[in-house]
Amino acid sequence: MKRDVLGAPLWVCFGAMLAGSKPPRQHYIVNYRPTETMYVIPSNDIVVVVYAIAFDNAVEQAIAKVFLQEIEVTRRANKDLATAPSVNYTTEPPHELKMCKGIEPKTPPNFIGYVSIAVSKRNIEGPGRLEKAVGLAEGYRSYLVFHVKATKSQIHTRIRMRCANWLQVLNRAMPEKLNTEKKTITGRTFKR
Repeated sequence: MKRDVLGAPLWVCFGAMLAGSKPPRQHYIVNYRPTETMYVIPSNDIVVVVYAIAFDNAVEQAIAKVFLQEIEVTRRANKDLATAPSVNYTTEPPHELKMCKGIEPKTPPNFIGYVSIAVSKRNIEGPGRLEKAVGLAEGYRSYLVFHVKATKSQIHTRIRMRCANWLQVLNRAMPEKLNTEKKTITGRTFKR
């Protein structure tokens, strides 16, 4: 249900692009979180979906920045992804947002950047592909959050394991105390 409600502009724009008609509006703005917004900007042959991404935690902000940059680089470098939608990450508003009248992008204090996904007609043509494209485009932010949280959890687990190993090494390296009484097997005591 969430996919259909929040993805309604995507259904409208993708459907118009498939039909070869003009969408009813020049742009759509979906405020899906208090500090985050999804912008849907249709044109004749492409629909650009722009996400304004923000994270409260500084660690999550750093991980998200690296993750988003890596997605962009991987998309450009991998020839198998040549037909996939174009993905761009910028800290400045993308060109599509600047060109739309009436849109003033908000930048909250925990803002990390804009992610724009350009979906063309070939990405949604075919049986079931329109529904899949709407689901993936609408769920992109959830996908990002999942991977950021999973990465953060893995990093914390590795840090805890490494600290535990270092503590074991330190405990083994402690010198024995001198001038202590020791006992032999027969029960006699001696001092070192």
